[in-house]
Amino acid sequence: MKRSVIFLLFSTFFTFYSFSQNKTDYKFAFGLRAGSDAETCGLSLKFFTNKMIASESIFAYSNRGLAVTSLVEFHFTPFKIRELKPYVGVGAHFNQHSGINTYSDIQTRIEVYQDGGFGYGFDVVAGIEYKFTATPFAVSLDLKPRVDFNQYGDYQCNVDKSIGVKFAF
Repeated sequence: MKRSVIFLLFSTFFTFYSFSQNKTDYKFAFGLRAGSDAETCGLSLKFFTNKMIASESIFAYSNRGLAVTSLVEFHFTPFKIRELKPYVGVGAHFNQHSGINTYSDIQTRIEVYQDGGFGYGFDVVAGIEYKFTATPFAVSLDLKPRVDFNQYGDYQCNVDKSIGVKFAF
């Protein structure tokens, strides 16, 4: 049993090390994103079209429904540290809720119930990403202001703060 565990740990480390190849650039990454907004916490997929432009999609499960966010990000390296790359971008999102949502009307102070629905809107993102050279992992921190419109004609604006961990290759 000990040999199996040691072999598994050694092979996992060797695989991670061989995937990274001491590179700071990568083509594709997938991982998890934990944000302050439940509609942007979930699976993250990122694909670079060239060294500076990336397309990122975030898939989340929120309020018994699916939320999808798609972003186009522009990465740049203003620092002498090649592993650290700030980025900015724009995108859009769509979310669908099932179940009952409640909110309080400000003027009447009455609790209002809504059954399901959908929302859509646009997003702006600004963040910084660090790609580890010895392992195939990247860590990112970002702020994502967004405007969300729903089927009832309401809208809301908020800023989503998040941290992401991705497996990059």
